[in-house]
Amino acid sequence: MKKTLILWLLLAGLAVISLPAALIVVNIGKDRIVISEEVLSGDPAAAEGIVLRIPAHWGRRLLWDTEYTIGEGSTESSFAFSSRQVSWQGQKEKVEAGLSLQINYDITETYTAGSARFDWESLSREIIDGVAERTGNGEKHTEVVRLGDYSPCYPLAFMIEGNSVSYEGDYVEACGYLRDFFQIRTAEDSVEVTVEKDAWGERLNVAFRHLDSEEDVVLRNAAADGGAGIYFVYCLQNEKTKEWADRGCNRGIFYFPYREENGFWRVDLTEVRRLQDFPEDMIPVEMLAGEGGDVLYLVIEEKDGYSLLVYRLEGEIPVLARRIPVKTGHEPFCRMSEEEGGILLTWTDNSFSFVAEEAGEYRQWCRGVFPETMGQDGYGGNPFPEEQACLFDGERLALAAYGDWHSLDVLLAVYDEQGQTYSGRYVHDGNDDGDGRYDRNSMILPQGVRAGQWGNGQPQGGRNGKAVEPLEIFGRSER
Repeated sequence: MKKTLILWLLLAGLAVISLPAALIVVNIGKDRIVISEEVLSGDPAAAEGIVLRIPAHWGRRLLWDTEYTIGEGSTESSFAFSSRQVSWQGQKEKVEAGLSLQINYDITETYTAGSARFDWESLSREIIDGVAERTGNGEKHTEVVRLGDYSPCYPLAFMIEGNSVSYEGDYVEACGYLRDFFQIRTAEDSVEVTVEKDAWGERLNVAFRHLDSEEDVVLRNAAADGGAGIYFVYCLQNEKTKEWADRGCNRGIFYFPYREENGFWRVDLTEVRRLQDFPEDMIPVEMLAGEGGDVLYLVIEEKDGYSLLVYRLEGEIPVLARRIPVKTGHEPFCRMSEEEGGILLTWTDNSFSFVAEEAGEYRQWCRGVFPETMGQDGYGGNPFPEEQACLFDGERLALAAYGDWHSLDVLLAVYDEQGQTYSGRYVHDGNDDGDGRYDRNSMILPQGVRAGQWGNGQPQGGRNGKAVEPLEIFGRSER
């Protein structure tokens, strides 16, 4: 394969002497890429007609687009050369939004007389100032302070990431509005504060740390971009028991409207609206707005596992239409994606659930475990839970993923409603680099992966490492 690469590089280099910025497409010798099938389990006939599309690059200059049709064993490739390195732009980053408690635990600071005040969050600073007033010159003084003695509710901030955002008005005042709107109580939460002053009464050393208790809580958020606003849901979770916790706060599904202007979302946080109740004992995990704009999906964690809630949108108002149990146990959830014909959910243990949709009705079609990948042995990381290709035709579900983040080998599994019917590995001869296999600069890689990335690196692009040209699978008729 390397000799072929060098030949193509020479030919392409000669071809672009007069076109320094051109992308030259060459199809001579396009059949030189070889894909070999290794059956792992089941009957390959179950995958017949599925086409694997594998985009690859070498040094971001040599670019291949290869399609392999299962059952025919045929490979078709197009080849392009760029005189400049291609810059992967990545797919649009998923919008993330959520509340955060604005109190800075675990402060350990030292400063000298005349230095500027530290920019601590207001509640932390107020508590430290109070303890300092009760500390004598030349003394070291420690107190346990109940947060509720200073504020009945936590100060809050709401941040949106994944798009350019402009918060309207005074952001600090808006966050004060959110504190009163959501009313997340400080309850019996406490901190230990130590202040040490020198002989002249100047504060020199400060330590501020949270005291653990059985009632400690964390915020669990989920949000989705609805096209004109952010849908948002949250709850409190006991940090030790991992169960839903109640502090009497304003609970529900909320909506932060925005208006788009010159690529910026203009958001007034004081316009937040509560749209709907959110049931107790459910932990929100991930939310997704359907592409059609009429449905909202929410993954929740319960005592026995996970469920998918399907909400119909009546205007902006979500109305619960279906609750579908999708997994037992509590392996960390990884990803939810809207696919042709349904919703795919994946977990970090390589398990998945597929919820089929037909004429607006939803049902769990199958669940299973994707075959082990090379990345699970610790080399390069495991792509499947985060990055996979999906094909559903009503009779079979096909899932595919690279062997690891730096491999062109593809693992494919096919399922019917009863379970897995076939799995196989499709070995790309671009991986056969001889002695250069572990030379990161000489490897042929999936498009979107930098040659310089190694170890547990992932494809360059969005938050989840999405490549600009991802692995794809489709039916032969869709070619």
